[in-house]
Amino acid sequence: MMRLKLKRVYESPVDIDEIRILVDRLWPRGLSKSEAKIDFWAKDVAPSNELRRWYQLRQEKWPEFQRKYLRYFFKIITYIIRDNKKGLTNINL
Repeated sequence: MMRLKLKRVYESPVDIDEIRILVDRLWPRGLSKSEAKIDFWAKDVAPSNELRRWYQLRQEKWPEFQRKYLRYFFKIITYIIRDNKKGLTNINL
């Protein structure tokens, strides 16, 4: 069974991170590709512009952002699960 974990892209990768997927339309500012250690950049399933504007990188909104985004994300989750056989997948936002 595959497990998904939502993490901020600025969190450092850890050993248990098997596949890191960046879900964002733009590459994060100040983060090099080598630092991010992203395996797949899923631009097409990124949060809507409306949700991004609401969040505005305010840390106190992170829990609610996760809930709102997951409602949207579950519409496309089958695609990611079908193509991953490794186990834990981190969705980096």
